[in-house]
Amino acid sequence: MKNLLIVLIAAAAVIPARAELQVLEDREWAGTFAGFESRSLRFQFLADGSAVVHPLFKDKQVYPYVRIPIRIELEESLADGSTKLHPVLPESLESSDKPTEKLKRSTVKGSFEGGATFEVTLAVKSGAVLFSGKLIDAGTFKDGRARLRIAAEILNFYGKDEKKLKNDPVALAELVAKSSLTYMANDRKRTELDFSESLGSGSTAVTGVREASVELAVVGPKTFEFEAAGASSLRLEPRVGGPLHRGFFVIWSPDDGGKAGGEASFSVAVK
Repeated sequence: MKNLLIVLIAAAAVIPARAELQVLEDREWAGTFAGFESRSLRFQFLADGSAVVHPLFKDKQVYPYVRIPIRIELEESLADGSTKLHPVLPESLESSDKPTEKLKRSTVKGSFEGGATFEVTLAVKSGAVLFSGKLIDAGTFKDGRARLRIAAEILNFYGKDEKKLKNDPVALAELVAKSSLTYMANDRKRTELDFSESLGSGSTAVTGVREASVELAVVGPKTFEFEAAGASSLRLEPRVGGPLHRGFFVIWSPDDGGKAGGEASFSVAVK
């Protein structure tokens, strides 16, 4: 019996402990590790490592379908020039900070498949939510093939209108043109597109972006503002082919792929 006990203790020592974030249990913040609410937005970082930004309206209400989902991912560059995304492993997440609905600054560590580990810090500045992060260990991705990315998703808020007006493309174009995307490149050149337009003919992404502002007439209107600070930049990618109203991503990455950390950050605000 004594020998069996020794074996069980030894086996337990080599089994990694299951790490997971503590979360709030209050009904309004249930499942949230770190939250923040201002006059214009509600932010939640959830137990699975995803985040969401909701605009607040005059009645201070949050509407579930009006949101900007945000995901932390590892982006692997493949030999054929394409990329593969690796999601956060929720069971790997851990933090020495306590769950809070009054976020000031919290740090979360976790991992992706392949043994890659990361650290992300959440903070609040002037009513905006700030993300900063780095790869702690690239795991099996040792040859510079991977980088940390944080992607905010602009959803398709015009899906029902597109179906309703499928036989009237002019009316649809006039409707979606009320929403717009304005972005400024690292060279300070500014571009404005309405939602009846695409990001660019023959290109699947716009790179080297410093700031992006998305005005959604269909939900308010509300304006979502994104900015890359320090040694980092934004990239704009369509969710699917076609015009902007079908949705797109605002993707942040540190210039070094997030290996060294530093002062690089990604801010998200609502006006």
